[in-house]
Amino acid sequence: MSFLLTFLSFLPPLTMGFLIVSVFWHKGRSLFSDLPLKCCLSVGIGFGTSSCLVFIWMMIVARLTRGVFLLELMLVGGLCVLLIYRKSSSLSTPPGQPERVSIPTLKSPYLLRFAVGVAALSAAIRFWYLSRLDPHGQFDAYAIWNLRARFLYRGGQYWRNFTDMTGSHFDYPLLVPASIARSWEFIGRETQLIPSAIGLLFTFATIGIVAISISRLRGERQGLLAGLILLGTPFFIVHGASQYADVPLSFFFVAAVALLFLHAESPSQLHFLILAGMAAAFSAWTKNEGILFLVMLFVLHSVVTTLAKGRKSCGSQVVALLMGAAPVTVVIFIYKMGVAGRNDIIAAQGLGSTVPKLLDVSRYRLVMSQFVRGLVSFEGWSPTLTIAMPLLLFFYFLLLGVSVKEKDVAATSVAVLLPVFMMVGHFFVYILSPLDLRFHLESSLSRLLLQVWPLAILAYFATVQAPEQAIAAYMDPSRTQEPRESGGFDGDARKHRASEN
Repeated sequence: MSFLLTFLSFLPPLTMGFLIVSVFWHKGRSLFSDLPLKCCLSVGIGFGTSSCLVFIWMMIVARLTRGVFLLELMLVGGLCVLLIYRKSSSLSTPPGQPERVSIPTLKSPYLLRFAVGVAALSAAIRFWYLSRLDPHGQFDAYAIWNLRARFLYRGGQYWRNFTDMTGSHFDYPLLVPASIARSWEFIGRETQLIPSAIGLLFTFATIGIVAISISRLRGERQGLLAGLILLGTPFFIVHGASQYADVPLSFFFVAAVALLFLHAESPSQLHFLILAGMAAAFSAWTKNEGILFLVMLFVLHSVVTTLAKGRKSCGSQVVALLMGAAPVTVVIFIYKMGVAGRNDIIAAQGLGSTVPKLLDVSRYRLVMSQFVRGLVSFEGWSPTLTIAMPLLLFFYFLLLGVSVKEKDVAATSVAVLLPVFMMVGHFFVYILSPLDLRFHLESSLSRLLLQVWPLAILAYFATVQAPEQAIAAYMDPSRTQEPRESGGFDGDARKHRASEN
């Protein structure tokens, strides 16, 4: 019964997510085209939208009640009407026919598919085992995220009193806690299954977005490899089961960048940029690190697009990103100004302590050494795999080389630069940290690296040439066409080479 109630409690947000994604998808495509990718994106977009509605409702009526479900129902109805109208208006403009690319292809990667299937099953079993072992999650889950959910669910009119919690981070956003509290309200009681199930959905949806996106860009084989690496990252599965917010945050990182690639495939479809802006804003509604991501995405996308396509194109794209990010950003602003406590790290900063830290060479040495150690060990890998994985990726890169189509240059550049600039930003946060520096690094660095790991995998495989393309280039160096899609993750993969609507 608990599993059924959990499933029913997730239906409204997942439905909202699917409808929102479908409204902003290709006008000429059927509702169920690109279904695997839509379903993965629907997880984050749905829970993000639902959590914003929960917060808005609680601000209006001063507590969490079941009236929020009426608000969700109204939104679902409005989205259905909008989707029907949009689909009916596009009937006169059928989608173009896909490009037919005739190049040598490798045999279907049956062995790789089998390996991904085994890895997925193994990851699911491990996730289940870890959830049974720690049903309340690990420390930050019951000290921050689930505790906040209990404030929202139990607190009544005092739900805002986050400063009464022990510990710190009183200003942390509410996407995860509000999603948990909302489902508890739907069921009518607290259950440990809800936060664990939310973690499961975000974990595998993140892997799905990376694998499917790379499958579209570089063919099924590279998509499978990308998914296999994430499934085989122990710390990623462990952290998904820990009920922290870091895996949901990584979901929104890869979702935003994947949507940039979708826009690059069809530059006239600015709707993908609206979704990308929404996903980036939801990252800021998930954890404070998402604020840095949101700013970096806008800055890097603006600079790269201006250099690649000119100011006019940049202007329209930035407007589309803003349209997606603005509603969520307003919610975040209201929360930060009216509800959240002060940020403990920022509050402890002062000019008198900041300048000496910036000039302290020993802090740079310590932070740099910990970054190198974290990148080399990446908590959870076996010592052998820690050495083998970077070498395998390096030689794979050398063997196949780089291949980026002109239309993908901007999106690929943003994808590659974002993890780098995120790490630079985190580097200086550590330099200026008012906490004990060694403790701060040891307690958080591995999670910061984990946040950008799926994004780094997405950027890597989006840049490296596909095996099919490398074979075609070897047989005929004059040919630079993309590999022909072979279905794999998405039955509509061949349609992604269609001319723009």
